[in-house]
Amino acid sequence: MTAKFKSFLKLYKRAIHDLAEVFQYFKIDNTAIEMEDAEERIIKWLENFDKLGFKDFLLPLELLQKTEFLRTEQLINDLAELSKSYRKLPNTYIAPLGEIKESSFRITASLNTQTNFFVSISHLLEQVKEPENFNIFLFDDFLNSGGQLVNIFYALLNKELPSGEINDEIDGRTRLKDDLIGKLLAANIHIFYYQAFDEGIEKIEERLNKELALRIKIHRHSPANDNDGVFGTIREQQK
Repeated sequence: MTAKFKSFLKLYKRAIHDLAEVFQYFKIDNTAIEMEDAEERIIKWLENFDKLGFKDFLLPLELLQKTEFLRTEQLINDLAELSKSYRKLPNTYIAPLGEIKESSFRITASLNTQTNFFVSISHLLEQVKEPENFNIFLFDDFLNSGGQLVNIFYALLNKELPSGEINDEIDGRTRLKDDLIGKLLAANIHIFYYQAFDEGIEKIEERLNKELALRIKIHRHSPANDNDGVFGTIREQQK
C-alpha cells in the first residue's frame, strides 16, 4: 500500500464509511456482511487501483458513489409489484429463464407464491394440456443487449444461430422436443426485468418475435439507455 493511497484513505475516510452503510446489508450465505467487513471490502477494491499504479483514487470512489446498489429484497419486491396486475391473467405459468445457475432461478423462486411454478420452461410446458391462450411469466434482473435471451430461445427452439454470431452461451442450454416447441410458440410470454436497455428490448422484438415467430412482451421496472448511465451522459463520458 503506497503512501499516496494511505493518505487518500485518511482524507476520504468519511466517504468510505458512508458507502459501507449501504454495503453492510448485503448478504453472503444469507448473512449480512455488516459495517466492518463492508469497509474492508471497499478499501480492498480501491487498493486494486493502487497496485496497478493508478494515481487518481477519487475516480473509482466516485464510480462506487454513483452506482445504484440493489438489495435482493428490493429487486424482488419491485418485480412483484410490476407483475401484480398481470398475475390475474388466466392460465398463467411461472418458470425461471435460462438454467439453474443463472440469476433468474433465484429471483423467480423468491417471487413464487403460486402453485403453477415450475423449475424450468420444459417442465412447465409438459404440464400444459391445452396449448391455447396461456401465459408464461419469466423474471430476471437485467436486460442489456439481448444477446443472452436470443441464445436461450434459439436453443429452446432447437435452432442454430446465424453464422457469424456469438454462440458461446448456447452450448449446453436446454433444447425442447418438437411437441414442446409447438406449445412454446403458442404461448404469450411475459418477461419481467428490473432494468432493461431500450436497445435490448428492440433487439428482442426484432429477432425473437419476427424471426422465430414467438410472442414475447418485455416489461421493465426501470428503463436504461447508453446515453445516461453510471458513467454519465455521452458528453460527460467524453469529457
